[in-house]
Amino acid sequence: MVRDQAGGEALRWSTLAQSGLTLAIYMGVNEATSIEAGLLQGGLPPETLALLVQAASGEAERLIATRLAHLCSTIHAEQVASPCVMLIGQAMREDVPLWQVHRNLPSSDEAEHAQHPARQYAGV
Repeated sequence: MVRDQAGGEALRWSTLAQSGLTLAIYMGVNEATSIEAGLLQGGLPPETLALLVQAASGEAERLIATRLAHLCSTIHAEQVASPCVMLIGQAMREDVPLWQVHRNLPSSDEAEHAQHPARQYAGV
């Protein structure tokens, strides 16, 4: 169960889902099932964009775009491991289409997830 802090209360996913905020979840890979289910049950649309940032600022940094409904399957398929930050919400809507255009990926639900090297994306 995901908690707001060690030994604290369980998170109220419905409150987070209905807040309209973009969520930044640190080190949540092991709790992805709870995160995905909780946010969906809380009312966040399945098509909500999610960005997984693995090993941020390191040589092995990866950025993987997906949708909330595919969060767990993407983590499994892409073998995402900690350290990882999950960014879930509308703030991602401008960045993810850029990746899809850059990689000539369809923007439909058929494109379950897209990956793009961070250093190339950032123009470094």
